[in-house]
Amino acid sequence: MGQGRRDGHTKDTRLAVAIHILTLLAQQTEEDPLTSERIAGSVNTNPVFIRRILGLLSRAGLVASQPGVGGGWRLRRDAACISLLDVYEAVGAGPLLALHHSMPNPDCPIGRNIQRTLLTYFGEAEAAFKQVLARQTIAQVLATAQEEGRSSPSQ
Repeated sequence: MGQGRRDGHTKDTRLAVAIHILTLLAQQTEEDPLTSERIAGSVNTNPVFIRRILGLLSRAGLVASQPGVGGGWRLRRDAACISLLDVYEAVGAGPLLALHHSMPNPDCPIGRNIQRTLLTYFGEAEAAFKQVLARQTIAQVLATAQEEGRSSPSQ
């Protein structure tokens, strides 16, 4: 569920894709729900991946599907009431920062204590990140994206 990097590691893209999906849905009317295929076209990814993200967002109560002809997906809540923290928690993006892949040397004075130390710093950074996300909404993302589109020279 990520985009590959040259160093062999992957980054989790679920949060970015989920915000993209919700921003698309925020501009739709309730009478005009979006299919996962149309959403996938905007995100430029596979509809199966989009449906997985929509499933997570649905379980969190952020989106609902309308079955049948003319069906698709829509927001369950007003975009101004969906914080980016809500989205982050819905997709379970996990911790921002990770510790070593293997246990540091316990015989080294730094190795013995570095993970405990880093957990403190990383915890503070993650708390700050979540505070920023809590202050931003899908409605704000939509407004910013629309404004950027109007001011872009390619438009």
